[in-house]
Amino acid sequence: MLHAPTHPRVDAPPARLHLLKPAADKAAANPLDHLFDVRLMSRRRVLILDYDGTLAPLRSPGAEPCYANAPYDGTRELLARLRAQPAARVVFVSGRPAREMADMLALTPRPEIWGVHGWEHLTASGQLVRAIVPTQARAQLDLVRALRDKLHAVGATIEDKHAAIAIHWRGRSVEQMRATRALLAPLETAADLPPRLDSVFLQSFDGGIEVRPHGPSKGSVVRSVLREEPRDAVVAYFGDDLSDEEGFRAIAGRGLGIRVLPPAATRDAARRPTSAHLTLRAPAELHAFLTRWTEQPVAAGST
Repeated sequence: MLHAPTHPRVDAPPARLHLLKPAADKAAANPLDHLFDVRLMSRRRVLILDYDGTLAPLRSPGAEPCYANAPYDGTRELLARLRAQPAARVVFVSGRPAREMADMLALTPRPEIWGVHGWEHLTASGQLVRAIVPTQARAQLDLVRALRDKLHAVGATIEDKHAAIAIHWRGRSVEQMRATRALLAPLETAADLPPRLDSVFLQSFDGGIEVRPHGPSKGSVVRSVLREEPRDAVVAYFGDDLSDEEGFRAIAGRGLGIRVLPPAATRDAARRPTSAHLTLRAPAELHAFLTRWTEQPVAAGST
């Protein structure tokens, strides 16, 4: 069995894939090697990739759009090679708006992108489809918009994404974070009451908190992609944050969930409970995986 190292490496060489989490399936001593063995015999290969914290490092407030950052060096080139393979499908999913994601990825031809946690779908042809936000959730999002000045006063940065609102507090004091949560407290459902499925909920992320309606999620995106693929397709989902746990759970039984850590992740961060099958560190181990994924598969039965 693989065990997490006492001190996770931050300088792993690009050619090495270093597992920080034991394999969930004891039948496979190394789920990553098993994935690649199967992939090389598969006629269909699918990658579903989160962006912020996975393909690109996070950035503190000050840039527009909020937390904008380019992918890690060399990532775009690897993605281009992956997408050029005839049997490969690469899908991007993010909490960001889909068109914003397209501009940041800057890939040609246009990629398939699910934005705002699945509330938006930007097809490869450029068509943007938005799910309808329930009336109750829209009213609650408007309440958050009405709090903009008060949230700014306690140091929060607001990112309005149509079907969700992210409140960023990276770099702020504990007191400012508490003041932000206090302003949002009326939106929280009492612990002894079932949530209204037409309402919003609060979800923490690395550097803030997001007000989201119940409904589409990264998990529903994974399920939608899987419905379109053959049962024997080899599929992997990459993510880094709490919203990606929905994707990890959705892919269980059909593919591999892979959590991505930032280069300087702390020991505690590496040990956060996750539904992912294994953990890789960006960018070195992430690039090692993507490079290995670009190897040309051998069709079953070929010589």
